[in-house]
Amino acid sequence: MSAAVHDLAAAPAARAPARLIRSDDEAIEVAAALAERFREGSAARDRDRALPIAEIDAFSASGLWGILVPTAFGGAGVSYATLGRVIGLIATADGSLGQLSQNHHFLVEILKWSASPAQQAFFFERVLAGDRFGNALAERGTRTAKSWATRIVPDGGRYRLSGEKYYSTGALFADWVVPSVFDEDDRRAYVFVPRGRAGVEVVDDWNGFGQRTTASGTSRFTDVVVEPELVVPTHSAAGYTLSLPVAHIMHAAIDAGIGRRAYEELLDYVRHSARPWHETGLAAATDDPHTLADVGDLSMRLAAAEALIERAGRVLDVADRSPSETAWAEATAAVFEAKVFAAEVGLSAATKLVEHAGSSATRRDLGNDRYWRDVRTHSVHDPVRWRRHEVGAFRLTGKPPLGYAEASRRYRNPGRPRL
Repeated sequence: MSAAVHDLAAAPAARAPARLIRSDDEAIEVAAALAERFREGSAARDRDRALPIAEIDAFSASGLWGILVPTAFGGAGVSYATLGRVIGLIATADGSLGQLSQNHHFLVEILKWSASPAQQAFFFERVLAGDRFGNALAERGTRTAKSWATRIVPDGGRYRLSGEKYYSTGALFADWVVPSVFDEDDRRAYVFVPRGRAGVEVVDDWNGFGQRTTASGTSRFTDVVVEPELVVPTHSAAGYTLSLPVAHIMHAAIDAGIGRRAYEELLDYVRHSARPWHETGLAAATDDPHTLADVGDLSMRLAAAEALIERAGRVLDVADRSPSETAWAEATAAVFEAKVFAAEVGLSAATKLVEHAGSSATRRDLGNDRYWRDVRTHSVHDPVRWRRHEVGAFRLTGKPPLGYAEASRRYRNPGRPRL
């Protein structure tokens, strides 16, 4: 695939104002309806790598991209349990669309926990109007994934931003491209850069075998002028942050949602298209005891994954309402439990679909391979093998998960006002 540099000089095309969602129930209802719409054509979009531009416009216009905006700023401020449900519903239709919204919601969380009141008022208004954020976080060639070479340096009363980011999910479709940076004092910050700002370039060079239509390519920032009002310094957050576990509950919901859809495809194919193996003497594929056992196992495990995600959301909601070291560590551990299990069952469901549907299910026009490719690609963004150890250490010894420990060092201040 050839890299295509997209011209970001022009302002984004005019869009109708986004719907204002006012409740958790409304958010779930809208997500379920959109999932039905997005399911149509998802296999073709993956096969042809047709970027979901119309779908993204409909998605953000639905109001679902604004559901985390706090009620104090005019949003629904939905629960984290509802957020997980919404992301999971969209992922059942198209795993790429679920991931694209995940990155936007994570950046809304950054604003919630770290931005000044003036920044919150401005950006939350833009989000409710339908603006989209795209991340620019990961870098190549550094010692770890959290070692960033991208920096901002003072330039009079403004900053200059320079650096290069990879896996910039959502940046191609965004109104605001948001790189993570270090400032002149080596402190972390996020910079909300207008997509059309001079020196910003997004390159569509993503060629992963899964999540093919996320366009998670390269973002380059060359001497970009940045006003101080666009810099959100996470080191000066007004309290603990839930942004990390909130990001990961969405990751869990994506894997479980993709797995749920693969399971539904398995049921449909075995019921209507699969043939029994000739040596068994069975009359129908639905009589195969091995198929029955695997379907039963997947049914239970998917239900368990979804219950773990809902439970993790409720624990996050408690930590949000009543922050304490115990509550925040418990929330992170609960999210990691859900995440590990969701990744495993998502991969299993995608594998069992092809195994039990048979050779005909491997036809490219059906696109049944995309479920495994999407879960496998998505689930390696974060090493779930480490999350088992963190959960075990917390349950056995009380040692907080590493992600929580890092966040609490950076953000600790129990005096954060409630939003």
